[in-house]
Amino acid sequence: MARIAKHRVHAALDRAVQNLKLAAGPDKRLAKADLKHAVDVIEDQTERDLTDMFGRFTGHRDAGKGKTVGFGDLDKAADYAKKKMVDDYDVNQNGLSKKEIGKMSFTGQLAVRLAAKDL
Repeated sequence: MARIAKHRVHAALDRAVQNLKLAAGPDKRLAKADLKHAVDVIEDQTERDLTDMFGRFTGHRDAGKGKTVGFGDLDKAADYAKKKMVDDYDVNQNGLSKKEIGKMSFTGQLAVRLAAKDL
Protein backbone atom coordinates (compact mmCIF):
# COMPACT_ATOMS: atom_id res chain seq x y z
CA MET A 1 0.00 0.00 0.00
CA ALA A 2 1.33 3.41 -0.94
CA ARG A 3 1.37 6.21 1.58
CA ILE A 4 -2.00 7.83 2.20
CA ALA A 5 -2.19 11.63 2.46
CA LYS A 6 -3.71 12.86 5.70
CA HIS A 7 -6.07 15.22 3.90
CA ARG A 8 -7.70 12.19 2.24
CA VAL A 9 -8.22 10.54 5.62
CA HIS A 10 -9.63 13.81 6.97
CA ALA A 11 -12.06 13.84 4.02
CA ALA A 12 -13.17 10.30 4.90
CA LEU A 13 -13.90 11.42 8.47
CA ASP A 14 -15.76 14.44 7.11
CA ARG A 15 -17.87 12.12 4.97
CA ALA A 16 -18.84 10.09 8.04
CA VAL A 17 -19.77 13.31 9.88
CA GLN A 18 -21.84 14.46 6.91
CA ASN A 19 -23.68 11.12 6.87
CA LEU A 20 -24.49 11.54 10.55
CA LYS A 21 -25.62 15.14 10.15
CA LEU A 22 -27.93 14.17 7.30
CA ALA A 23 -29.43 11.42 9.45
CA ALA A 24 -29.96 13.79 12.37
CA GLY A 25 -32.45 15.87 10.45
CA PRO A 26 -33.80 19.33 11.17
CA ASP A 27 -33.51 19.10 14.97
CA LYS A 28 -29.71 18.77 14.57
CA ARG A 29 -29.60 16.02 17.20
CA LEU A 30 -28.39 12.49 16.44
CA ALA A 31 -30.28 9.89 18.47
CA LYS A 32 -29.52 6.15 18.38
CA ALA A 33 -32.37 5.60 15.92
CA ASP A 34 -30.86 8.27 13.64
CA LEU A 35 -27.48 6.52 13.79
CA LYS A 36 -29.07 3.20 12.88
CA HIS A 37 -30.87 4.82 9.94
CA ALA A 38 -27.67 6.52 8.77
CA VAL A 39 -25.83 3.22 8.73
CA ASP A 40 -28.66 1.27 7.08
CA VAL A 41 -28.82 3.50 3.99
CA ILE A 42 -25.08 3.53 3.15
CA GLU A 43 -24.18 1.03 0.44
CA ASP A 44 -20.38 0.93 0.80
CA GLN A 45 -19.42 -1.38 3.68
CA THR A 46 -16.31 0.58 4.69
CA GLU A 47 -18.21 3.88 4.72
CA ARG A 48 -21.01 2.21 6.69
CA ASP A 49 -18.55 0.83 9.26
CA LEU A 50 -16.76 4.17 9.64
CA THR A 51 -20.04 6.09 10.02
CA ASP A 52 -21.30 3.63 12.63
CA MET A 53 -18.03 3.58 14.57
CA PHE A 54 -17.65 7.36 14.46
CA GLY A 55 -21.26 7.91 15.56
CA ARG A 56 -20.81 5.57 18.53
CA PHE A 57 -17.42 7.13 19.34
CA THR A 58 -18.97 10.61 19.39
CA GLY A 59 -21.90 9.49 21.51
CA HIS A 60 -19.59 7.89 24.05
CA ARG A 61 -17.08 10.75 24.01
CA ASP A 62 -19.38 13.79 24.04
CA ALA A 63 -22.94 12.92 24.95
CA GLY A 64 -22.89 10.08 27.39
CA LYS A 65 -25.38 7.31 28.03
CA GLY A 66 -28.93 7.98 26.89
CA LYS A 67 -28.20 11.42 25.44
CA THR A 68 -28.26 12.66 21.89
CA VAL A 69 -25.33 14.02 19.91
CA GLY A 70 -25.52 17.53 18.46
CA PHE A 71 -23.83 18.96 15.41
CA GLY A 72 -21.31 20.70 17.65
CA ASP A 73 -20.43 17.37 19.26
CA LEU A 74 -19.85 15.84 15.83
CA ASP A 75 -17.61 18.73 14.77
CA LYS A 76 -15.57 18.57 17.99
CA ALA A 77 -15.17 14.81 17.68
CA ALA A 78 -14.06 15.19 14.05
CA ASP A 79 -11.43 17.77 15.00
CA TYR A 80 -10.21 15.49 17.79
CA ALA A 81 -10.11 12.44 15.50
CA LYS A 82 -8.19 14.29 12.78
CA LYS A 83 -5.57 15.40 15.28
CA LYS A 84 -5.29 12.42 17.64
CA MET A 85 -6.37 9.49 15.46
CA VAL A 86 -4.69 10.56 12.21
CA ASP A 87 -2.18 13.43 12.33
CA ASP A 88 -0.33 12.22 15.43
CA TYR A 89 0.56 8.98 13.65
CA ASP A 90 2.25 10.67 10.69
CA VAL A 91 5.45 11.23 12.63
CA ASN A 92 7.59 12.29 9.66
CA GLN A 93 4.88 14.39 7.95
CA ASN A 94 5.04 12.59 4.60
CA GLY A 95 1.75 10.71 4.55
CA LEU A 96 0.69 7.63 6.45
CA SER A 97 2.78 4.52 5.87
CA LYS A 98 1.59 0.96 6.38
CA LYS A 99 3.50 0.80 9.66
CA GLU A 100 1.98 4.07 10.92
CA ILE A 101 -1.50 2.93 9.92
CA GLY A 102 -0.95 -0.32 11.82
CA LYS A 103 -0.53 1.66 15.05
CA MET A 104 -3.76 3.63 14.60
CA SER A 105 -7.06 2.96 16.35
CA PHE A 106 -9.68 0.90 14.53
CA THR A 107 -11.64 4.08 13.74
CA GLY A 108 -8.54 5.67 12.22
CA GLN A 109 -7.85 2.55 10.19
CA LEU A 110 -11.42 2.56 8.86
CA ALA A 111 -10.94 6.18 7.76
CA VAL A 112 -7.72 5.18 5.99
CA ARG A 113 -9.49 2.30 4.23
CA LEU A 114 -12.23 4.62 3.00
CA ALA A 115 -9.65 7.19 1.89
CA ALA A 116 -7.72 4.50 -0.01
CA LYS A 117 -10.88 3.49 -1.89
CA ASP A 118 -11.31 7.02 -3.17
CA LEU A 119 -7.81 7.26 -4.70
